[in-house]
Amino acid sequence: MEDKLIKRVAREDRHAFNEFYQLTHKRVYRYLYRILRDEQMAEDVLIETYTEVWRSARRFRGDSQVLTWVIGIARNLAMNLARKKKINELDIDSVHNQLVVQAHCVEESERAELIARAIDLISANHREVLDLVFFQEFTYKEISQLIGIPVNTVKTRVFYAKEELRNTLKDMGIEKDDIL
Repeated sequence: MEDKLIKRVAREDRHAFNEFYQLTHKRVYRYLYRILRDEQMAEDVLIETYTEVWRSARRFRGDSQVLTWVIGIARNLAMNLARKKKINELDIDSVHNQLVVQAHCVEESERAELIARAIDLISANHREVLDLVFFQEFTYKEISQLIGIPVNTVKTRVFYAKEELRNTLKDMGIEKDDIL
């Protein structure tokens, strides 16, 4: 469906662009928010992303999935903004202290929230690769093309990202059996 829509967008079909946006913007926004950790910045980059999609649709060659191409545009814009604004990692100590207090009550919705917060505590490279694998459901090959690293490096990064997430959850007082 996305392939057909982007071809129509390339012909400047505004209705197709609106459909494409409605179909994809939530996934792109979630990805941007996980990188930037700021709603306003994520919304701004989302707008820039879809503006660029509109301008560049006719240059899409189909070498990857359409959403991979869009996420690539979003990633480049977000990384440029992050460098410009000098966005750094979270203050892990203050977040960690808050999470340890909350970790004792692990209900279904609270589990998801704690896992999301734990993901926020891991390194940016690991957070990004977990997002692309688990939330965006990209293949290792697609991630390799998107980030510009070899597939084996993606596999290694995913392995270490999972390990870092496991350790972070453990530091928060959450054992593997608590979240299953």
